[in-house]
Amino acid sequence: MCFDVPAVSQSTIYTTLCSQAVDPSLPYGSFAHILDELLRLYDNSVWSIRNHISRWEVRRTQEIDYVLLHEIARHGVHVNETLKVAARSLSSIRQHHERSRVEINLVGSKNKRRSWDTVGEHLEFQVRFLEGLAERSQANNARI
Repeated sequence: MCFDVPAVSQSTIYTTLCSQAVDPSLPYGSFAHILDELLRLYDNSVWSIRNHISRWEVRRTQEIDYVLLHEIARHGVHVNETLKVAARSLSSIRQHHERSRVEINLVGSKNKRRSWDTVGEHLEFQVRFLEGLAERSQANNARI
């Protein structure tokens, strides 16, 4: 599910998945927990680029460092591309969760239905959060 995830994030994901917070009867619940940690990484990436741009803007009256600008822009483009792919993937997971909810017979258990809906709402929040990060990333690139 995840490639090249920093060791600290791997540990956080592992700890979360091994905790009692993950209900094995809610398959999308695991996705939501993993995505929480991945969203932290995406968030850090977007704001790190913003911080580099802000530092460059403070010094722009000095001689322009085109190599630095190129590196910031290159990383910004990569972050933007990654966010777009992640947003599409997460949106697909969310849609599949919704379709599965309709197909799975949850009528017998009000608590099960409530838990399923809670996961769906969390996935929806994550989609919107990721879309917001993508917009921030585009704004970063426009500033360069």
